[in-house]
Amino acid sequence: GLVGPGGVIRTIAQRKTPVRIATFGDSTANVGTTQNPASQDATKYSSSAWQSGLVSIGMGGDKWAVPYFYPQAYLVCNGGISGENTTQMLARDSAAYSTMRKAVADIANFSPDVIFLRGGSINDIAGVTAATVASTVATTYANHIAIIRRLAAAGARIVDEGIFGYSGGAAEPQSVRAALVQLNAMFATYAAQYPDLIEFINPVGLTCDSTGAYLSDMSTDGTHLNGMGSITVARKEAEALTRLFGVSSAVRYPGQNNLANPFLGSTTSPGYGVVATNMTFGVSNGTRQNAKVEVINGKAYQTCEVVISATTNYLQCFITVDPSAAGAGLTAPLNVQIGDVYGLEWDFYISPLSMPSLSVTQITNRFDIRDAVGSGRVVVDQIAQTLTLTGEFFGHHATQPILFGDVQANLTSATEVFFGVYTSNASGTYKIGISQPRLVKLDQTVKTI
Repeated sequence: GLVGPGGVIRTIAQRKTPVRIATFGDSTANVGTTQNPASQDATKYSSSAWQSGLVSIGMGGDKWAVPYFYPQAYLVCNGGISGENTTQMLARDSAAYSTMRKAVADIANFSPDVIFLRGGSINDIAGVTAATVASTVATTYANHIAIIRRLAAAGARIVDEGIFGYSGGAAEPQSVRAALVQLNAMFATYAAQYPDLIEFINPVGLTCDSTGAYLSDMSTDGTHLNGMGSITVARKEAEALTRLFGVSSAVRYPGQNNLANPFLGSTTSPGYGVVATNMTFGVSNGTRQNAKVEVINGKAYQTCEVVISATTNYLQCFITVDPSAAGAGLTAPLNVQIGDVYGLEWDFYISPLSMPSLSVTQITNRFDIRDAVGSGRVVVDQIAQTLTLTGEFFGHHATQPILFGDVQANLTSATEVFFGVYTSNASGTYKIGISQPRLVKLDQTVKTI
C-alpha cells in the first residue's frame, strides 16, 4: 500500500470479485436462510412459488453481518448445526450424505476461499464441572485441531473465531468460563504457529472479558451473540478478509442498475423536507423532519430524521421499483423469466443525534417483490436485532443472489426496497440514510460465482 495524507495507508489492490465464504460449527455458524435453514447450500435465495401467496426468505443479521463491512463477502455454504459439539462435528464425515449433512467434505465441495470456524464449541463445555474441566478442555481442543486439519484440506484459509463468551445459567458457570478461557488461549497459540493458514479472532476484550463472561450488549441469552455482538465480530471478520483478499469494492453486483434515480439527483418536497423522487419515509411514534440529500463520507445519502414521541418507534425508507422506469434499453415491465437471477444492494446509515445512545431493537433490509401474475409476493429479508449505537453507524446491505422460480414473474410497481430502523428509546432524535441502491440482473457467469 501507499501512505497517504495523515499517515493513512492506502491499499492499491481492490477486491472486485466475491470472496466465497463457508461457515463450520455449531448454532453460531448456522447461518441458513429462513426458507431452508437446514440446507448447506447458501449460494442463492430461490423459490418455486413466486405467483401464489406470500413467500418469506432471508437471513438473520445476528449471525451473518460481515457484508455490512466487506461488501464482497459471499456466503456459499452454511456449515453450522445447532446444538452440536466438536465430536459430533467430526462425525459428520462418516454419516450418509444428505444436503443437510454439512460435513467437512461437503464444505470443500463449495470451493470456499475462506472458512469461518465457529466450533469451539460452547456445546462441549456447557455442562462442565470443576472436576471435569481438564479432561473436557483436552478433548475439545484435540477435536478442534482435528477439524482445522480437515478444513485445511479444502484449500481455504481459516478464520478461527473461538468461543465468544458465556453468561448463561449452567450449574457451574465459573467452570464453563474457566474452560472457555483455556480453550481460547490454546486456539490462539495454535493459530500463531500457522499464520499462512489461520487467522484467529480473539474474543477476549471483543465479546467477552478475561474471565470469559460476555461483555455488556454482546449477548441477550448469555450463550449466543445478539445483533451488537455479531456486528462487533463482523468488523474483525472484515479486517481479516481485507488482510487476506484486499480492500473490498463498494459494489457487490456490477452491471446495469435497474433502479430509477440511483444518484438521488431528482427530488420532491414533501412536508418533512427534500426527498428523492423514488423514495418515501414512513414513521411510527415520531415526527419526520429535515429530510435531504446530503454528502456523508464522500457519498450522496438520502437522509431523514425522526423526533421520537413514544417507545416502539420506527423510521422506514421505501424505494419504488417501477418496471416502467427501468434502465435504458430494457423492456418494461422487466419480464423476469424462470431462472433469472438478480442482486440487490445499498449502503445505509444510522446516527443518534440528541441522545447518548440509540437502542435499536431491529434493523430490517428488505426486498418486497410483487408479481403481476396471480397473487405472488416474495419478501427477502435480512434482520439484525438488539444493537446499542453510540455514534454514526455505516453498513452495506447485499442480498444473496435471488433466483426467480416462475415463468413471467413480472415485477409490478408495488415492488419496493425497504430499509427500516426500530428503536425502544422513549425520546430523542435520530437519523437514517440510504445510498447507492442497486438492482442488477446477473448474467450466467455471475450466477455461478
